[in-house]
Amino acid sequence: MFDEREVRKNPVERIAYLKAERKMKDTIKQEDFKLLPKAFDTTKFHGYRDYIITKLLLDTGMRVGECLALLVENVDMKQKTILLTHSVKGNKERYVYFSFKMGDELRRWIQYKDRNKETDLLFPSSRGNMMKIHLFEKNLRETARRVGLKVHPHQLRNNFAKHY
Repeated sequence: MFDEREVRKNPVERIAYLKAERKMKDTIKQEDFKLLPKAFDTTKFHGYRDYIITKLLLDTGMRVGECLALLVENVDMKQKTILLTHSVKGNKERYVYFSFKMGDELRRWIQYKDRNKETDLLFPSSRGNMMKIHLFEKNLRETARRVGLKVHPHQLRNNFAKHY
């Protein structure tokens, strides 16, 4: 109202701005994260898929929703890049980069997936549809609990940012 000249004096000019305290994000030690990939049952389709998703999230720092919406055509093995187009925050496409080791893992995963499911999705559900975020979160929490960790997917992104 003061800016619109409805009142002559600004009634809130003496009020100090509150500075919110930021809570430190939970991080998991690197040694503990090394236990996590070993906990997945990679002999089953869903276990191998979740193992690759977890490794990819740790390697690239992308969000879970972005990862689950990936198509095989978004992965460029030569350039070691992934084009994120779907479920991207702010609707802005961007590239993420992955390591040579992750490239080998992805190549093996794509060959395995293509033998089992006919879909363009990089990480389909057991029925060939797009996997739901809450199902991956549940699978990750259960797997982490088996090795005595308490992990949620966004911690993978936080740890990526902390270590890289």
